[in-house]
Amino acid sequence: MKKPVRFIYFDVGGVFLDWKEGHRRAAKKYNVTAEEIGKITQANMQAAFVGSLSGTDYMARFAQLLKLTEPYPDFAEFWTDFHVPIPEMHAFARSLHPTHKLGLLTNAETGSMRQAVKKGLVPDVAWKAVVDSSVFKAKKPDPGIFEIAEKEAGVAPHEILFVDDQPENIEAVHARGWQGIVFDTGNVTVSIEAIKVALK
Repeated sequence: MKKPVRFIYFDVGGVFLDWKEGHRRAAKKYNVTAEEIGKITQANMQAAFVGSLSGTDYMARFAQLLKLTEPYPDFAEFWTDFHVPIPEMHAFARSLHPTHKLGLLTNAETGSMRQAVKKGLVPDVAWKAVVDSSVFKAKKPDPGIFEIAEKEAGVAPHEILFVDDQPENIEAVHARGWQGIVFDTGNVTVSIEAIKVALK
């Protein structure tokens, strides 16, 4: 028997905004490759997500590659300028809002969520919970952040649906009894249909 969904958590990057396109745009502007940007990201993002690497220090590492001079720009403000919203998902979230409890569950550097909201990269709906790794000092796929998300949602684990573009995060919530869908940023229509099926 299919389990009912009473709360939907969405990731942000890769679901509501295209960060890979952001890397490509930044690479083009500064005459480097997206792969070079990606190497710095991979090496530093886990520490940045929980605040053990400051935005200032993180930005300094990118500044060497991009040949930026001091004073360096604010990390969150700088990088969110390159990100691109995924309009179909913004519209879909707004359509769900009247009938479902919605939340955000994201790995984010300090200040990035604030800038993403300010710049319209996140749908403008009344989120019931926002679980930001940089605020709670816990990141996906570590169990601690999912424990926090369960408390914030206020429903049983099996009543939560999580939509995330990283398979390891969906595997982690499945182990906790959540429902989950791996979102394909490159095939938004198919991913939205998969969410609709899960909600039926």
